[in-house]
Amino acid sequence: WYQRRVHGKQWYQRRVHGKQWYQRRVHGKQWYQRRVHGASMGVMNPSKVMKNIIPVVMAGILSIYGLILCVILYGAVAKAEYTLYEGFAHLGAGISQGVSALASGMAIGVVGDSGVRANGQQPKLFVSMVLILVFAEAIGLFGLIVGILVGTGGAPYACGWDV
Repeated sequence: WYQRRVHGKQWYQRRVHGKQWYQRRVHGKQWYQRRVHGASMGVMNPSKVMKNIIPVVMAGILSIYGLILCVILYGAVAKAEYTLYEGFAHLGAGISQGVSALASGMAIGVVGDSGVRANGQQPKLFVSMVLILVFAEAIGLFGLIVGILVGTGGAPYACGWDV
């Protein structure tokens, strides 16, 4: 019955204007997201660029944790007698450090993205962003500590292929 009350061209015009209103709403949201994005921070406020690089640097530190564990475990692999237990201990050390770095990296990514956007809107949130990033980085550090303890510990049991 809507088409009967509004005839021909009027019905078409109302339909188009409704669609344009919806498109304006969507474009308005996209404009808001572009305005606050971390990459545009240098254009909006160049003094905040170095502050907003902190999540990127903290994510790079996680790879250094893996390198530290690799160097520590490499000394144990170079010896002449390498037991099965040591091989599995080193595998466990690498997996524990790798999985904790993965979890920490995901947390830093989520917090860093949200924190940079929030810092663009409200500069007072910078300290809380850094605090949350430090706690997310601690997950990777704990993984490094567990990896070192597992990888360098002595063999409590004799594992081997004794026949």
